[in-house]
Parts: sequence; structure tokens; C-alpha cells
Amino acid sequence: MKAESNPSIIDMLGDEIEGAYALTGLDDAILGVSRRYGEDPVIAYDYDKIIQIYVDEYGFPHHEAVEWVEYNMVGGGFVDRTPVFVRTTT
Repeated sequence: MKAESNPSIIDMLGDEIEGAYALTGLDDAILGVSRRYGEDPVIAYDYDKIIQIYVDEYGFPHHEAVEWVEYNMVGGGFVDRTPVFVRTTT
């Protein structure tokens, strides 16, 4: 019997996020879907988890990861249905 691989979170969200912009390599930072009245759903990412991924997996110093994410992602506004970035509290 062949073992099945776990579906990615993008696959699990399916049609709900069709057409939404997804960030490559950051599936582990996805919180879910963000909705606002009158707008199409977008993918919601955990801001701090993205920073940690850039530190752990790409070797960025923390301050450079923050700067890079702020400029290239948060400040990007690069396409329709741009993701939202959420700071969580613990």
C-alpha cells in the first residue's frame, strides 16, 4: 500500500482562495483566510512566523529579516488579492 502525502494547506483551502496570491515557501506561516465585506478572500499569514522562517531557513539576521519582510511583503502591495500579515499575541 502506498503512503499518501499530507495535502498542503493551500490544497486544503481549495476553492476558497482560488485567485488569491500565495507566498512561495511560506505555507507553514499560513493562519487561514481573511475576509472583508465586499472583497474577495485573501490568505492570512503569521507575520512573526514569516520572520522566523527567514531567520531559520534562509540565514537572515533577525533585523534584516524584519526589514526585508516589511519592504518586500508588507509594503509590497504587489498584486490584487495581496495577503494580509497578522501579528499574533501570546
